[in-house]
Amino acid sequence: MKQSQQKGKQEQLQEDLKAIRQLLENLVTLSFDQETLMKEFNTATENTPKYVKSVQQQKKLQGDFTLVEDSLQALAQRQAAIQTFVIEKVTDIKQNMS
Repeated sequence: MKQSQQKGKQEQLQEDLKAIRQLLENLVTLSFDQETLMKEFNTATENTPKYVKSVQQQKKLQGDFTLVEDSLQALAQRQAAIQTFVIEKVTDIKQNMS
């Protein structure tokens, strides 16, 4: 029974590691997209089509991050060792995106 429990924990850890890799890839992609968008905002004038498009793109990125955030929160609940770090960094990202 003990061996079965350990095997289950090991499998869960492997799944979590796989999820972390995918989340990191998603975060890197979002980061590059956000950086590109910030450059566009710097060159756009308010009330122009380019500015409106940039605002719409920002809303899309925030929606995309919400999906990543939900996955991160679920992972953090399963892995208590990273919970505080995840909550801290998610808060930072949300502040920076706004």
